Amino acid sequence: MQLAFAVVLAVLPALLLVWYFYAHDRRPEPHRVLITTFLLGVAAVLPMLGWGLLLERWHTPLTNPFAEAVLLGLLIVVPEELLKFAVLMGYSVRHAAYDEPMDAVVYGAVAALGLACLENVLFVLHGDWTTALLRGLTTVPFHAALGAILGFYVGQEHFVAGKGRYVLRGLLLVMLIHLVYDVPLLVLREVALRRGTEAEVTLPWPLKLALPLASLVMLIVALNSTYRIVRFLRLKQKPAVMDRENS
Repeated sequence: MQLAFAVVLAVLPALLLVWYFYAHDRRPEPHRVLITTFLLGVAAVLPMLGWGLLLERWHTPLTNPFAEAVLLGLLIVVPEELLKFAVLMGYSVRHAAYDEPMDAVVYGAVAALGLACLENVLFVLHGDWTTALLRGLTTVPFHAALGAILGFYVGQEHFVAGKGRYVLRGLLLVMLIHLVYDVPLLVLREVALRRGTEAEVTLPWPLKLALPLASLVMLIVALNSTYRIVRFLRLKQKPAVMDRENS
């Protein structure tokens, strides 16, 4: 019973955020496409798990924890964002319902939430409930924000700019934001893993404070950007009732 309750708590943040993006779309997307996008985001975790097992087996940690954190960040962030990008571009935007910039934002966020949701459940199943609950308040919304930001650039490319640079710019931007968020946390993780060993590193207290603060700042930046994107695009939307009246 406790495990089931923890799984529900791990899934709930992702579902609430899916509802948020769905509810803020004045011309909501078809349920079938949204559900499939979410499930494809869930499925994107599987190659990441395989990639993680390869890294665990073959990767030799660097001596410097800061260099190791940057390297791990790149090895995690790049494939993860590419997988979410593949769901968005390979499935979601290929449907007839994709007919305005807001749609790409919704699909990008939902794909990212599928991935974040299963990741959170896996933490619960491994017994790390505290981390899962903390991630539900931080990492899950962060993934949603990154998906929405990427979707914004994809939508601008398809419906506004059309000059071939927006999609790449958006992909590189979300990778950078994700990396800046992950690296400080990975540094703290590396320091904790090396405690009591010959490779132990002692961080000065200002740095111990600054590292999680840097991740928090990136979370706030991503969430604020997403809020502004949704508000901006929603104001430009025609209500669905107007479409029916004009048809």
